[in-house]
Amino acid sequence: MKKIISLAALLLLALSVSAQSIVGKWKTTVVEDGEKIPMVITFKDKGVMTISSQTKQSEPEVGTIHISLKANGTYKQDGNKLFVTLDPKKSRVEVSRIDFNTSMKAMLLVQPEMEQQVIEMMNSELRKHSGELVKEMPLAGDITIKELTDKKLVLTGEEDVVLTR
Repeated sequence: MKKIISLAALLLLALSVSAQSIVGKWKTTVVEDGEKIPMVITFKDKGVMTISSQTKQSEPEVGTIHISLKANGTYKQDGNKLFVTLDPKKSRVEVSRIDFNTSMKAMLLVQPEMEQQVIEMMNSELRKHSGELVKEMPLAGDITIKELTDKKLVLTGEEDVVLTR
């Protein structure tokens, strides 16, 4: 009788683990070129997903450039396999603002319209390369779900990515 109860408990545990859903908002941090980049991945019903991130890049001749990314795509889950496709046409990378260095601030006092021109120029360049940037996202392609709980999702592709709710 104890064996039957133990087996039933294991079966219920296995069913509850497999019933976990990836649907919802997950957070992670990826490290690229030594910089920690926070990301939010949202898996929605019907296989729709978004990845969003805010990061900054220091450019000595300009200052600190704040960049936002939003990648849209689809996913399909089959057991512990996750197939993610990001759509570069429905995604965007853009400069949200620039904290200009001292010499740039001095130039902007003389030509205040230059601030918007610099941002527009950078965004124009980012748009040209946004498809490439989206394709390089760490969460694209065939991924294995290594662990899934209510609060934690571990995905394995080229390397493990740990997400939390």
